[in-house]
Amino acid sequence: MYFIIANPAAQSGQNNNLIIKKLEAAHKPYFTFFSARPGYIRNFIKQFGQKEEVTLVAVGGDGTINGVVNAIEDFSKVKFAFLPIGSIPMAR
Repeated sequence: MYFIIANPAAQSGQNNNLIIKKLEAAHKPYFTFFSARPGYIRNFIKQFGQKEEVTLVAVGGDGTINGVVNAIEDFSKVKFAFLPIGSIPMAR
């Protein structure tokens, strides 16, 4: 199972759709989770309990990636990938 964890504040919308299209074309099961607050990622990962092997795909910036990595309790059952697509502030 693929779990896509995306930060809605990051510039990840278009790229998240690309991931979903590729998973659907390959007939792979997935679930998309949008992390609204920092604690949500940890709670989401604990919900599925990591009892089976899963693939977590973090789509966002360093905060999203950090939240996912720190929430993983059993790395032997998790494959982790990330797309570094954070929000880059405009120079003034």
